[in-house]
Amino acid sequence: MFEWILQAMGIFATTAGALLTFLAHRQVPALFAAATTPEGKRAFDMHHRRLSWALGLVASALVLQCAGLFFL
Repeated sequence: MFEWILQAMGIFATTAGALLTFLAHRQVPALFAAATTPEGKRAFDMHHRRLSWALGLVASALVLQCAGLFFL
């Protein structure tokens, strides 16, 4: 029983961290609005889009895992 509680707390903490990272990462373009060069802005946009997808997938997988742990 104690092991199950520790696992649930670990999954919940990881899920919360991934979601907070995803939400904080979404606000970065506003900070990078004054890009110095067009090439730098294009590269940043490309990497930012890829990282947003990756963080969103990780966060959604962890949310599903957390929901499955609590509801099943």
